Amino acid sequence: MALHLRMKDDDPWIIESKIFTLLSDYLQPNSSITPSSAASTIDSLYPANRNEEEAEQPYGFLWEIWYQIYHVSGQIMPSDPAMEKLALLVKTLRGVRSKTALIAVEGYGGEMRLWADLPLIGSVYRELFDYDVELDNRGRGINALAARLYRDGLPWKFFAIEAINSLGVRERRRHQHTTEMVTEDTIDDNPEFRAELDIAADWITQCGEVILQGRTDEVSGAQIWSRPWGFEEPVVYPAMWGEWKKKFQKVSGHDRASDGMRSVADAAIRAMGDFEQLFLDSMTS
Repeated sequence: MALHLRMKDDDPWIIESKIFTLLSDYLQPNSSITPSSAASTIDSLYPANRNEEEAEQPYGFLWEIWYQIYHVSGQIMPSDPAMEKLALLVKTLRGVRSKTALIAVEGYGGEMRLWADLPLIGSVYRELFDYDVELDNRGRGINALAARLYRDGLPWKFFAIEAINSLGVRERRRHQHTTEMVTEDTIDDNPEFRAELDIAADWITQCGEVILQGRTDEVSGAQIWSRPWGFEEPVVYPAMWGEWKKKFQKVSGHDRASDGMRSVADAAIRAMGDFEQLFLDSMTS
């Protein structure tokens, strides 16, 4: 079945239109466009590679590339094979040897490798969820792509932790006569909670093995390390992993959870068990 994608802008910039058309054609089930070919086409659209006298600045082009990729991912169900194709395109893009090897992006300090470092890709993801994306099917799709990019090598453990920790967390006033807020875990069979559950479960099933590779048995003094993308990646402690499993177990056993919610939670629990066994096997081999 053909994948029907829509542009957000009714009057797009020509480069925006070319990017969207490329993505739409590449992601079709019977497309003959390879990831390498699509990645090379994207590289050819980079301003310095187009030989135009008045091309746009690198910042604007990169922002547009990542925005279009996320916009498309928001129209794809996480289980659709097109989601893996989109993730593979980004992974392939990191290996492109461009005529423009290094660039300077204002505000990010120093030079970055044009495609190997994927400049701004994390910033666009963060801005989308800070200002533009609701917890709906679009949010599911964008998170699904981000989870696969982390699985494939981007240093995005912070995003994984944030997505999983957020499951069911709500703020409320401690009591009616105070402005003091407290947080609590809740379970509700409503669209917002179901979206949070689907998103958290997808991050776990896609990235659990990668997350555990950076786990530590230390209980204090968390070590963090800087990455070219400008984010700091935290350590996942055993207690944190255990709390995540409890979140899914709570959903699985809750009387307000629908059968669909229990199925999603149970799949996440099984995946976590499998990853734990792989982790233990790696420690003893």
